[in-house]
Amino acid sequence: MARHARRLILWTTGVLLSLALLAMLGIAVLVWGVNPDIFRGRIERAATQALGRPVVLAGALRWQPGLNFRIESADGRIANAEGFGSSSLASWRALRLGVQLKPLLGRRLVIDHLELDGLQLSLARNARGANWTLPSPNTPPDEGLALALGSVALRDSAVSFTDESSGSAWSATALHLDIDLPPQLDAPQLRFSGLSLQARVNGAPLEPSGVALQVSVPRLDVDRAGSRLVAPEWQVKWNDATFSGALDATVGGTPAAEGSLRVQAPSLRRLLQSLSITAPGTSDASVLGALEAGAHFVVGEHSAALTQLDMQLDSTRVTGGLTLPALSPLSVRFDLAADEVDIDRYLAPADEPGTPLELPLAQLRALDAQGVLKIRHARLAGAAAREMRIDVD
Repeated sequence: MARHARRLILWTTGVLLSLALLAMLGIAVLVWGVNPDIFRGRIERAATQALGRPVVLAGALRWQPGLNFRIESADGRIANAEGFGSSSLASWRALRLGVQLKPLLGRRLVIDHLELDGLQLSLARNARGANWTLPSPNTPPDEGLALALGSVALRDSAVSFTDESSGSAWSATALHLDIDLPPQLDAPQLRFSGLSLQARVNGAPLEPSGVALQVSVPRLDVDRAGSRLVAPEWQVKWNDATFSGALDATVGGTPAAEGSLRVQAPSLRRLLQSLSITAPGTSDASVLGALEAGAHFVVGEHSAALTQLDMQLDSTRVTGGLTLPALSPLSVRFDLAADEVDIDRYLAPADEPGTPLELPLAQLRALDAQGVLKIRHARLAGAAAREMRIDVD
């Protein structure tokens, strides 16, 4: 009896596996029997209609083998605006489209993933305006093609920006980007997730060699009605420095923002150098080194505040808070405490020619500043002082 039961189980399993295999083979034959290049004209027309600019897919569409159905095309471009030369607004080496299987069986193309390899995006602004301002579409959408983007990816790409009026020029090279989009981009509540960006950024006032940039935002909520952005956590790596925190901002009407900020930099000197700022010479070349800081911030239309400040620079730790009740004219209120301050380490080197110290007395008198600075232990010219209190009123 047990032997017959085993045979029945084996026979049933074999039949089910055979049916599953036949179904998979049927789908494969049906899908691979469809030449994806028949959709190229539809995709070009749909993209042209959506962007209001001519879009060309130069390479034929081909299936890309893999676990998911994808279509790949080599080379493509988007036309530039009139008055910005003959070069393209954008071009790419390869375009990969993620395709949903079920609509494809009905010869409808639904794209849920877009990946561009080798994108070259050239943004420019001149007396005519900006070349990224797109005209309104004037043709009806193609009913046989649906764009339901779930994610976008860029690989080995570059973005440049030039402004003729100011002469400024920026670029981001070796650009890699991943982001998951909300199901409906016109919904009142949007959630973007998995944002990851890597690039090397060049342009004044950055140092000539550029800056290595990494951005990570696991989740970004957008309330379109309230013009509100919420990022529960974010991180930015700037060369070897790391900035992180949380943000809750209102960008429409009366702008406001609050959140937390943390900074970790192995060297404050190198951080300033990345912005082409030369730190002053000091008698101790090792100062202006490791920096760690954390604070909670609140920014309004006309005021700002930094609370729960805890900062460590070299061997000095500073805690307290700083408030700007008014930004114009500037008003400052502070309550700060420092533990150890060795001023001698920050003085100019003895062999460096001295320059007269000129205090901006007129600006200082006009500044509305009030606060207290407490120093537990300070050292200057070999002399030590304890429990110092500096009142500004």
